[in-house]
Amino acid sequence: MKMETVKQTVTVNGMSCNGCANHVQRAFETIPAVQSVDVSLDEKKASVVTNQAVKLKEFQEALAGTNYSVVTIL
Repeated sequence: MKMETVKQTVTVNGMSCNGCANHVQRAFETIPAVQSVDVSLDEKKASVVTNQAVKLKEFQEALAGTNYSVVTIL
């Protein structure tokens, strides 16, 4: 049986360098449903592929204690 994938794009505030983008990517990869993450520093967005929809709160919790914040899921 093939597993469904969900693509979500989230806006991320607070990123100013590639190190920031890498930090956000690693944080999102800790969310259990996440399969892959592609962070765009220029667009201030992260494209996330998951095996089920991830709620805004889960993205926010992954960045808790950092200088980054998720504002919306596009």
